[in-house]
Amino acid sequence: QCHAQGVTKTNPNVGLSPEALSGALPPRDNIVNLIDYLNNPTTYDGEIEISEFHPSIKSADIFPEMRNLSEEDLYAISGHILLMPKVKGPAWGGPKSLR
Repeated sequence: QCHAQGVTKTNPNVGLSPEALSGALPPRDNIVNLIDYLNNPTTYDGEIEISEFHPSIKSADIFPEMRNLSEEDLYAISGHILLMPKVKGPAWGGPKSLR
């Protein structure tokens, strides 16, 4: 929903590439920190909590697709995010011209 092909709808300059994930505060380039983000999302700089704008477990009342996700599901989603750059290369999280 938010990241079709690894691109962020609300800010296309920040995608899900390994570089973008590692530049976030805290870095989101590992399973533990991605699961944390899926539970409690924040802005890229980590300063502002954004659960009312981004699907998360915390905002499952607003985003029903998050209601029945288990910790195992969050692990699988995080693994997918980390694996896709290796599968799709620069097209994952890259500019539209690469997709």
